[in-house]
Amino acid sequence: MRPFALAFALLALSALSVATGALAAPVAAPGFVVENAIPGSHIEAPVALAFTPDGALLVADVPGRIWVIRNGAQKSVPMWARESEVEINGDCGLLGMALDPAFASNRRIYLLYAVDPDSNGADDDTLHFGRLVRYEVSAADPDRIDESTRTVLLGTGWADGVPNHSGTHSVGALRFAADGTLLVSMGEGARYDMVDPGGLSAGLFEPGRAPLAWDRGAFRAQDLDVPGGKILRIDPVTGHGLPSNPFWNGDPAAVRSKVWAYGLRNPFRFSVRPGTGAADPSAGRPGVLFIGDVGWNLWEELNVATTGGLDFGWPCREGGRENLPYTALTPPFGGCSSAGPLTDPVLALSHQSADSTAFVRLRSNSITSGLFYEAQQFPEPWRGRFVFGDFYRGWVHAARCDAQGRPTTTDLLATGMNGPVDFAVEPSTGWLYVACIIDDRVRRIRWSPTADVAPDGDALALSAPWPNPAPDGTSVLLTLARPANVSFAVTDLAGRLVWSEPGRSRSAGATRLAWNGRDEAGARVTPGLYFLRVTVDGRTSARRVSVLW
Repeated sequence: MRPFALAFALLALSALSVATGALAAPVAAPGFVVENAIPGSHIEAPVALAFTPDGALLVADVPGRIWVIRNGAQKSVPMWARESEVEINGDCGLLGMALDPAFASNRRIYLLYAVDPDSNGADDDTLHFGRLVRYEVSAADPDRIDESTRTVLLGTGWADGVPNHSGTHSVGALRFAADGTLLVSMGEGARYDMVDPGGLSAGLFEPGRAPLAWDRGAFRAQDLDVPGGKILRIDPVTGHGLPSNPFWNGDPAAVRSKVWAYGLRNPFRFSVRPGTGAADPSAGRPGVLFIGDVGWNLWEELNVATTGGLDFGWPCREGGRENLPYTALTPPFGGCSSAGPLTDPVLALSHQSADSTAFVRLRSNSITSGLFYEAQQFPEPWRGRFVFGDFYRGWVHAARCDAQGRPTTTDLLATGMNGPVDFAVEPSTGWLYVACIIDDRVRRIRWSPTADVAPDGDALALSAPWPNPAPDGTSVLLTLARPANVSFAVTDLAGRLVWSEPGRSRSAGATRLAWNGRDEAGARVTPGLYFLRVTVDGRTSARRVSVLW
């Protein structure tokens, strides 16, 4: 692991630590394959992905480079490289990248990164600010950026950048809305290691740096005149706010004229739900935003912004619950007494356990909001699902969401992904690409139907249990070559029956057999080893599973 990737991991996890030993091996759900998308490549800390209309994959890395991948091979020279300008102290660096919807004609690319104030390339500046720039790819060479087209949209200097002292939750992601406006996520840049009401960032608000009025610590997320802790909605040509934004005050350069949503701690990744929004920017309907807000000590949040102007509560609330270390404060600028009304997350995931009060029971420590999978390569039950991950735990889930955006069920798509931080779907294949920052890999997940198809002359094919170990139930995928009578049971290592379901006739094809980790009486089984036994027309196959709590 590279030093800056390790620092990125440590700071993003706050109180948690990342093991520096052997990393987990990626494993995909039955029927899927997870593989290295760029064999033989070496991209340090890949963090953002985008596909060009001509089929190239662009990979941005934290140190400040963009790599071009064509036909699975990495070009030897980066498309763009500004390591001396990009500050990679902590988990800051080049973090966001987006292509203009009209990229095929205007060749515009947008980059979001932390700025090294002295541009000495030493990455020793704990005080820095965020910057958004636009370039055009060279008309003569599609694999190089034309430096002469550089335009700074946000962060020309300290006064209009996003100040940061903590080395974490600074700049985030770039996404284009349905109406062609550009959405920008910004962390509040406060201290992550202590309660920060302001006044703890020595030097950040000195003359010539960030405005003194912004010295509000985590409460910057609640201040509409400070860019941190927000989703901004701007004109991608000028970088200005829009009259259809909820806090427009007549000045397009004013921060509040750019704010779409606020009360966020570290909205590192977010996405726009396909099929939502309006094409006319004056309508003020850019689409429904799914925002992964990386938490502090207790909770990870998935927030859904169905309209503009919503306050998601940080630092007054975390996970939809009162955040006592901050609500107890009485700073001179109002603090939590002036917040509200507040919008709760659609999903609050605990750092410590699978929260039984959530719509979906998952344990999370650093959420990565993903994308809606709309391609046809995955089987129908997986289409239209919201794919998201956890940076620390390395899992990727696919959630089915209701009309209000609330996840109602999820299925585990992959484990051992070692820091999933961005997702993209290859248009020509429908394969899902994942940037895995901890082990310097870009991986792809693809459906491989032959993996679980019964071989000729055999009655069945039975997958390995998934997940295994099983913290809260598991399942196997059974594929029948012809209709058959199927029974399913679970035994312990001594062969004693733990649970069973009645046998019944099942048609040919694939079906999932699930066990919820409980015995016949409905009580949770004790941790240990168990056998999943599937009997097809009198023939039994077994798979071993480990149950953990």
